[in-house]
Amino acid sequence: MSYIKRFSFEGPIEGYVHNFLAHNFWKIKNIMDYEDALQEARFLFCILLKRLEKSKSFVENDAHLMSLFKTAWGRYFITLSNKNTKYKETPFTNLISEESDNSDWVLNEAELAGFDINSGYFECLLSKVSGEVREVLCLLINVPQHLLKEAEEAYRGKNMNSFLCKALGKPSGVDLVGKVKQYFLSD
Repeated sequence: MSYIKRFSFEGPIEGYVHNFLAHNFWKIKNIMDYEDALQEARFLFCILLKRLEKSKSFVENDAHLMSLFKTAWGRYFITLSNKNTKYKETPFTNLISEESDNSDWVLNEAELAGFDINSGYFECLLSKVSGEVREVLCLLINVPQHLLKEAEEAYRGKNMNSFLCKALGKPSGVDLVGKVKQYFLSD
């Protein structure tokens, strides 16, 4: 008889996973939510049973299976925890949102307002940029509150260049957006 038909995730094993996640979910909360973690455990249980069947291993009883699952789940959870540790949520990933009616990326005003981070690495990269490109990037990163709505409207309306020229006091004929694009594409 197959192990998949003989053993079920529901019951003691699912209870164990819930109890385990109650104490350890914080270790992986950046890479998945609770329901996903529960599904990962269910999937791991199925994989475990298939591997046991394939290798013709003998599972003596439910306690033996629980022991095997605890070992597999503990090791897999360490892998997930390491992925969570390596996961670096950059402060700039939450600054943009995708609108449903078009595919342009726009600044999200609600998340930009009062934005305060320790952006040392980004500032080091920014220090290597010079001239008008640096001025534009500094303005976009540190948009004053009173210009935030205007910057968002300029971006949506495709007249970002005129907004940048006005905000930086440059003549309207200067192609600041083009210079920024050229800087990033020329590397």
